[in-house]
Amino acid sequence: MFSLAMEAMRRGMRVVGSMQLLDVIKQRVQESLDINVSDHLQFVLGTKSGMVTAIVTAVRQLLGSSTLSFGKA
Repeated sequence: MFSLAMEAMRRGMRVVGSMQLLDVIKQRVQESLDINVSDHLQFVLGTKSGMVTAIVTAVRQLLGSSTLSFGKA
């Protein structure tokens, strides 16, 4: 994972550690909602399963509080 992260950084991609992961995803989702973007956001995660649950819960809360109409997944 470290090698992949270093390669992504070399290519100019944003890479964050586990302590920032949830905050960065929430921020990106909120920014997209704020500017009414309906495109797909993509994230590559290398983390423990418990963190995935926290991320899904946080994103669902953000999308649920949005006034945008999104299709059901």
